[in-house]
Amino acid sequence: MFTEGTHFTLEEEGLHEVRYYSVDVAGTVEEEQVEEVKIDLTAPTTTSKITDEWTNDSVTVELTATDDKSSVESTYYAVNGAEFTEGTHFTLEEEGIHEVRYYSVDVAGNVEEEHVEEVKIDLTSPTTTSNITDEWHNASFAVELTGEANLSGVERTYYAVNGGEFTEGTHFTLEEEGIHEVRYYSVDVAGNVEEEQVEEVKIDLTSPTTTSNITDEWHNASFTVELTGEDNLSGVESTYYAVNGGEFTEGTHFTIEEEGVHEVRYYSVDVAGNVEEEHVEEVKIDLTAPVVTWDDVEYYELGTELEVAYEATDNLSGVAEEVFTINGEQVNKGDFITLDQPGNYTLQLDVTDEAGWTTSLEKDIVVYVPADIEVRPQVVKPNDGIITVQVTLPEPFDIELVDLDTVTLNGVEAIHNGRGSERQAQKGIFRFDREDLDWGDEGQKHVEFSAYVDGDLVLGSTTVSVKQSEPKHNNKRHR
Repeated sequence: MFTEGTHFTLEEEGLHEVRYYSVDVAGTVEEEQVEEVKIDLTAPTTTSKITDEWTNDSVTVELTATDDKSSVESTYYAVNGAEFTEGTHFTLEEEGIHEVRYYSVDVAGNVEEEHVEEVKIDLTSPTTTSNITDEWHNASFAVELTGEANLSGVERTYYAVNGGEFTEGTHFTLEEEGIHEVRYYSVDVAGNVEEEQVEEVKIDLTSPTTTSNITDEWHNASFTVELTGEDNLSGVESTYYAVNGGEFTEGTHFTIEEEGVHEVRYYSVDVAGNVEEEHVEEVKIDLTAPVVTWDDVEYYELGTELEVAYEATDNLSGVAEEVFTINGEQVNKGDFITLDQPGNYTLQLDVTDEAGWTTSLEKDIVVYVPADIEVRPQVVKPNDGIITVQVTLPEPFDIELVDLDTVTLNGVEAIHNGRGSERQAQKGIFRFDREDLDWGDEGQKHVEFSAYVDGDLVLGSTTVSVKQSEPKHNNKRHR
């Protein structure tokens, strides 16, 4: 419906068709005119594909503006507080949290309210650290993994042990001994994957083993103890020893010089700190040879039953071996040997202790032929003159074979003044100068006869009475 007038206002937005005409006074009607009035009261709407997620690559921002009426005239954006720039496409490449502001303006001049969004770019992989060290452990070990990412943050951490499959987690415990290969890495929220790290967890639950060169044998010199520690995993850190209850000292070599039974205690500690159970052994040193004694009798009568007797002692290692020989033939202690042949016998005794020390005794004894002797006169006066000894030998020994030069009585040689003396000797009769003998005081006097008959020693003894001579009286009268 046409309305008369020349002024009117259109308020509602939209595309309005206005038709109008005029009529003059004469009644002439103008041809109708048609025009459009376009009113746009609504600002355009701009959208983007920006999300709240982190990305690990550059981001191309696309802005899309719409306007239902007059249409979009221009779109503007600003990054990180910079000046606004007209455009709908731009790329962000640097990592960080980028503030993006944008808006559009339509043809009608409506300015859209500014939008503010964030583009989050993280181009750096996370970093994972652990509590693993290069040290050895002597107990189970709890591994702790700590991931760090400065921008998007750590989303997950993964680990694998000894070539196994990767498992998500930051804490796990290794209990078995050995060298364990631990591989681990983290992934951040932006999807950056850390380069795999490899470390070793070293666990040693077994104490070391120490051996020595100590034996149960006795030693006859100073002894150097050598200790050898072994450990299959972490290795031996230190070895300690103590002697005869003393303080422990670190070391693997030491020398014991004094004789005796020495208590040696020792143990080792490995790098992981495992302490070996203490060993106790004895080092036995004997520096003293055995002590051996026997009688000192030199002469034995033919037919004597000689007992093999001696004393052998050793206060430390003890006697290990005793060898007694008579003329090279071995006999046993306590045996009785019949000396049934006259002559010289060599007795050899070797006593060896457990340490190897040997004490040797050697002596020669003489087995003599016993003789019966008779001294005439039986009552001897120590004055000038001759004393005669009659000698009788047991069978089968023959006095005729006597060597007159060897005949003595108490050390005084027999008279040897020609063939007469020799013929007498062959009959067992021997003469001695009485004045050559030391008779001493009155009383019983022991006399001993000695000679060699056919190379064999002959001994015989008896006693005689000694009576001092009475002094001669001077019968002359004194004037």
